[in-house]
Amino acid sequence: MSTPYAEFANCRFLWMRPTSGPIDRRVGPGTQAEAVVIEAYLRINSAASTLGGNSRAEGPASSVVPMGQDYRGFITRHAVLPEGAAWLDDGLAWTWDSSGRAPAKLRATTLESQAYLGQLSSLPSTDNGQIGVLTTTLVGSAYGTGGVGELMIAEAGCEIRGQFRLGT
Repeated sequence: MSTPYAEFANCRFLWMRPTSGPIDRRVGPGTQAEAVVIEAYLRINSAASTLGGNSRAEGPASSVVPMGQDYRGFITRHAVLPEGAAWLDDGLAWTWDSSGRAPAKLRATTLESQAYLGQLSSLPSTDNGQIGVLTTTLVGSAYGTGGVGELMIAEAGCEIRGQFRLGT
């Protein structure tokens, strides 16, 4: 079952999920990763203070300032990126998890990911959006993982907060 925000998803970002690698006795344990594509609905976070305290009107992510803009929203779906596919492909042949839950091992720690903010239905063309970096500061629920937090995740999807800035 998809989340109520699925049709409004406007952000795709690439996350490298750590996997355990083979142990090489000369260099120590290996670190491997698999690429996971995550889509979310993001809106400008009016509660956040950005660029010297200017307040921003809440609304869909439409314009971004180069120095960064704070966003909040919900994960709508994710998929492991198939071998040989580009993360900005249309994704029609991928196996998506549309539960709105965060992929396994994605934690509430700060992480930086390549991101596309714009009209996802136009991919692989990026003309209707902007490519940049999404620095994620919250993944989960402000209410925690049990009780109200679990109800929120089940209904709306996993909450996500972060800052998007232009560039790579």
